[in-house]
Amino acid sequence: RVRVLCATPTTRPVSMAAFFRRADSLTGRAFLRRLSAAFGWRYVAACILAYGVNQGMGEKFVFGARQYYLLDDIGMTSAEYGRVAGFSHIPWQLKSLFGLLSDTVPLGGMHRAPYMLIAGVLGLFALGMLTALPAATVSAPLAGFLLLLTNVNFAMPDVMIDATVAE
Repeated sequence: RVRVLCATPTTRPVSMAAFFRRADSLTGRAFLRRLSAAFGWRYVAACILAYGVNQGMGEKFVFGARQYYLLDDIGMTSAEYGRVAGFSHIPWQLKSLFGLLSDTVPLGGMHRAPYMLIAGVLGLFALGMLTALPAATVSAPLAGFLLLLTNVNFAMPDVMIDATVAE
C-alpha cells in the first residue's frame, strides 16, 4: 500500500485512493456534476457547446483560416480584406438587437433555442458554401456575405447563452 504526504493541515499520510478521490472532487468533472444538478444537463450542454465548441474552437478555426483563404486563395488585396473582415463582423454589433428580437418574438413558443438553431444552420450553410465553391468563383462581396452569416452563427448563440447566464 502506497502512502502519500498530502498538503493538509495535519500532513498525515493518506492512501493513494483517498488522494485521488480528493483530487477528483476539485476537478472539472465534479464541478460539472454540481452544475448539472443545479441547472440541468441540457443547460450545461448548451453552455459548453456555445462557449467551448462554437466560440472557443469554431471561431478560432474560421477566423484563422479566413485570412489565408481570402488573401491567398481568392487573391484579395489587403484593403479588400479589411473591408470584407469589417463587414463580416456586423453581427457582433447587432447582439443587442438579437437579444431584443428573441425576447419579444418567440418562435414556436420558445425564445432562444430556435434562434440558436437558425444561427447554426446559417453558419453551416455559409461555411459549406465557402468550402464547396471554387475559389476562382468567389467574389469579395460573396465572401463577405458568407462570412457575415458565419458570424451570425457565432454572435447569436453568444447573446442567447449570455441572456440565460444573466437570468
